[in-house]
Amino acid sequence: FGVNDCPRGGELSVTPQVGVAIEDTFVARATGWVDDDQPLAYTFGVSRNASQPTSWMNTPTSNATFATSLPEGTRVNDTYFQDLVVLVTDLYGAQTTHTTVVDVHPWYPAGSFVEKFETKLSQLENGTQVASAVGAMASMLNMNASHLQNGTDEHTGVVEARQQLSEYLLTSMLATQKLNASERRSALSVFASSAADVTAAPHQVSYECMDSVTSVLGLVAQSSGLESQTGVSIASATDNIFVALDHWPVFASAARVPRLVDVLKKVSSSMAT
Repeated sequence: FGVNDCPRGGELSVTPQVGVAIEDTFVARATGWVDDDQPLAYTFGVSRNASQPTSWMNTPTSNATFATSLPEGTRVNDTYFQDLVVLVTDLYGAQTTHTTVVDVHPWYPAGSFVEKFETKLSQLENGTQVASAVGAMASMLNMNASHLQNGTDEHTGVVEARQQLSEYLLTSMLATQKLNASERRSALSVFASSAADVTAAPHQVSYECMDSVTSVLGLVAQSSGLESQTGVSIASATDNIFVALDHWPVFASAARVPRLVDVLKKVSSSMAT
């Protein structure tokens, strides 16, 4: 019996190397990877530091180039470090990860934040890009979530921002109904990951946000053959909503909890097929 070697010899580059969160499109390229067991599949993700899990932005694809918005990085002096990661997988499942560092500065739009974000979303080409931008924006909110207290004007603004993001996510998710099966499957992990990001600070999640995200999760869960990482993201988002229900007990009624349980059941069934 031979040993299945991992993909090797490649690198990961990104253009531009310095940019602005949300506003700029970053293009990642995995080049030079070799392995006897072709074809290779590429999955791209981001991680702010070694202590946090990688947030994957797509399902495995033969396309070694990936364009996306990114959340702002972790500030060190005048640099905002964001790790961009590629997972390279061969035909039989042997994997290698490779990381490069990008300098992603905060996005400070002039005027109304919501209006500027809507303008940015209207310029994107498809629902998957919208979902990626929503996830990046939610990640930026999450970086400061622990510093925002209940009852402050700033907190109220963030609650409203998360609600708006969840509505964008649902609208773009509905638009993916027009995609073919392959394109739709590739989009699902992005939507599930973004749903987890939008709900990652439960004390900032309103009822309307819960409702929109639950609808997104339900649509994702209806699909067959979900990737394992998609299922993990759905479970994370669902757990976030259960925690949010503890913060907003008045909403923990009617059909909301059964809806979430039903979503998890559908995920389990989908991943088993």
